[in-house]
Amino acid sequence: MNRVILVSGWCMSADVMEPLAEALSSQNCNVSSMSLADAAGESWEALLTSLDHLVNSEPAILVGWSLGGNLCARYAAKHPENVVGVVTMGSTPSFVATEDWPAGKHPDAYQEFADGVAADIQLAMKGFVPICARGSTDLKSAIRTLRASAKWALAQQTDWRVLLDRLAEDARSEWKKITCLGIHLLAENDPLAKLGIADDLLKLLPAHNIQVLPGSHAIFLDNTNSVVEAVKTITNGTGKDV
Repeated sequence: MNRVILVSGWCMSADVMEPLAEALSSQNCNVSSMSLADAAGESWEALLTSLDHLVNSEPAILVGWSLGGNLCARYAAKHPENVVGVVTMGSTPSFVATEDWPAGKHPDAYQEFADGVAADIQLAMKGFVPICARGSTDLKSAIRTLRASAKWALAQQTDWRVLLDRLAEDARSEWKKITCLGIHLLAENDPLAKLGIADDLLKLLPAHNIQVLPGSHAIFLDNTNSVVEAVKTITNGTGKDV
């Protein structure tokens, strides 16, 4: 049985990926899930330690959404012996744009959102959830699902404003160290991990598979079957031929 670990995104519960977990379970996968709120702290060390405890030295396929995908990629680079392959969904190693990473979020836009989170995270999330769902094949359902997930996350003790800073850190050097199979899924209408990142990722990780799918930032809701196929591709050891 294939072991798969799902890692959710910033300010979202692990339960938001339950449809994906069920679909993977139906394909003979042993699925575990992690929310970033499970970590005892907001540093990369705390996040990596929390994921390491879940992996427990038993090789697994890591599947992460958004910031969770960044965590999975960093873990794969640091602990290659524990990772069969990694699938990221709507993830980027550098969320904020730089001169040599132009497809990222403009630094001013990122700072404006970060300031909004610091001032009133409840209000900030009211606007953030529709952004995550923008372009979804079932917009109303996606918004309902993501709102419920965010409500759970906001009830935790996690300092989401501090954790947001992890998005702003450039992890390209870490991603380049990944030696396992890697598949990175992006969405056509995602305003967060924007479409242009596909070209930048391909230059950064020429041995990996970069796919652009229809739908929103919530790739696992719009393209559940495509994510399952990505996991199956890694299981079959053919990461470039999905």
